[in-house]
Amino acid sequence: MVLWWFYLNSMLPSLSENYAQKNYAQLWNMLWISLKILLSFALLIFALGNLFWTEVISIIATPEYLHPIWSLYSSLDAFRIVLWVLVFYFLSLSFIYMLIASERQWILLWVNIIVTAINIIWNIILIPYFSFYGAAMVTLWSQILLMIITGSIVLKDLRFPRKYLISMWLSMLWISLIYFIFVELKTFVLLDNIASILFFTPLFLVTYFWLEFLCSKKLFIK
Repeated sequence: MVLWWFYLNSMLPSLSENYAQKNYAQLWNMLWISLKILLSFALLIFALGNLFWTEVISIIATPEYLHPIWSLYSSLDAFRIVLWVLVFYFLSLSFIYMLIASERQWILLWVNIIVTAINIIWNIILIPYFSFYGAAMVTLWSQILLMIITGSIVLKDLRFPRKYLISMWLSMLWISLIYFIFVELKTFVLLDNIASILFFTPLFLVTYFWLEFLCSKKLFIK
């Protein structure tokens, strides 16, 4: 999550400069490209997390986290929700930085206050009944709400360019196909936890980035 803050922080001066100079065409182009890049990496993390969630939890925790005795939910349940949180978090980052670049931080402040208040209220309600699983669900709802509010503010007067929309749909298609292929491969190539991650991850990355390059290279050509 921090990595993509660094990425957008590096873009913030250019975003602010284009906004100050009213170079809106370049500004929106940077927004679409950022959305595309962030979605591509969010989908990658989501797919790899789903592919290796059992291995990851097994490596960093004891078996009780996978098969709890005194809880209805395991760490895998929370891990799945956190992966969804990352997808919406990555997308909302672009909208947040557009608000900062356009000097509308005061809107962002009120949005964060509202989302935080809703988050606290729902945590108080759900945690006594659903424990950490309830807290994870509230985090997901809060992130979706943040993305919807900030996205509606930034995009209210814009049309989403078709080429970026098509590219994003292709990213979701590629990642889905690759994910299901590797799920099947894992059933035939039986390895221990660490060996499975080390063996399949490079193959997954090469396949995904190759397909992403093929369907996205035209986006970066003026």
